Amino acid sequence: MPTYTIVANDTDPLGPNEIAAGDTIFVSDGDIYIIDPSADSNITFEASGGGPAEFDIQISSTPNDGFNIQVKEDLTPNITIGNRVDLSETDLDVKATDAATLTAGNDVSLGKYDGSESGPNTVVVGNRFTTDSDWKFGDAADSLTVGNDGTFKNLDAGDGDDTISFGFRATIHDFKTGSGNDSVTFGDDLDAHNIKTEDGNDVIRIGKDAQVDKIDGGNNSDVLYTETEGLQSKDIENTQVVCFASGMLIETPDGSRAVETLQSGDLVVTFDHGPQPIRWVRSSDHPLEEVDRRCKTRADRRWCAWERAANAKSDRVAATSNSGWRWRAVNGVFRSGSLCARQSPDRIARCPAHERQVQNHMEPLRL
Repeated sequence: MPTYTIVANDTDPLGPNEIAAGDTIFVSDGDIYIIDPSADSNITFEASGGGPAEFDIQISSTPNDGFNIQVKEDLTPNITIGNRVDLSETDLDVKATDAATLTAGNDVSLGKYDGSESGPNTVVVGNRFTTDSDWKFGDAADSLTVGNDGTFKNLDAGDGDDTISFGFRATIHDFKTGSGNDSVTFGDDLDAHNIKTEDGNDVIRIGKDAQVDKIDGGNNSDVLYTETEGLQSKDIENTQVVCFASGMLIETPDGSRAVETLQSGDLVVTFDHGPQPIRWVRSSDHPLEEVDRRCKTRADRRWCAWERAANAKSDRVAATSNSGWRWRAVNGVFRSGSLCARQSPDRIARCPAHERQVQNHMEPLRL
């Protein structure tokens, strides 16, 4: 495929396949453009012959000067940024594109991102990513995955069924999504001012030790899974944690495994969508008296799976939560041997009181 290098605006003479920054670049399908650190002027990409065309933009080193990148209609850019690249003075404008993919390594900074308005934005950035500018996606089913220690200013995911996932220690001022059934995940130690999901059946997950000023679920039916007590929220119809006791066997593509051996990224088998990666795994101890108290309150009844069918005579169990989460476990037992599981939904067995201590929480991708 043709590969071109974009260099400084005043480069003279240009070498083979070199293009001066500042010129409009006409793109054909399959082109690859490498932006050299010497590039010092704004870069605009247009479709050659009216497109459509899919092409690559690669940035592997910090540029000497700031510049902006604009990609126009009938194009689908795949933008790759290497590790430790400082683009804090570079804005990306891809709002006119058919779709856009952005992949960045660790320790990357970037300016403003105006995402594709018509097609999906698929963005994956590594650990310690930072931006102090506004980011906005369009109205398609967008995806954003951020590693640990990510820092954002204002992020607007727009309409559509969006999937947003942050690792540990995320910092964000304002985060919001538009209409659509959104899935939003934040790891431990979140620091956020405002989290808002508008119309749609949204699922929000927040780990331990979060500091969030406001959480607003918007209209329709929303679920908040959290390990942080006392979060201030409104228009959240259901707050819960999905739990498994230590020793419960969970089916994976490689056979059954005890829940406490699973880690983020491991594949587990779901009822409807085959193997899916685990988003996060947490563990904590809950004294028996706390479990008994919570199971007796109507608001937390879903938190205790066994309470939904306390009089079940079978010791067979499959966990099926509300709001679209379905768990699949194979024949297995707690370490105490009191409870085992198979693929039989809505059959919940009460375990003896002296053995009923929840120790593990696990959450895979939404189905």
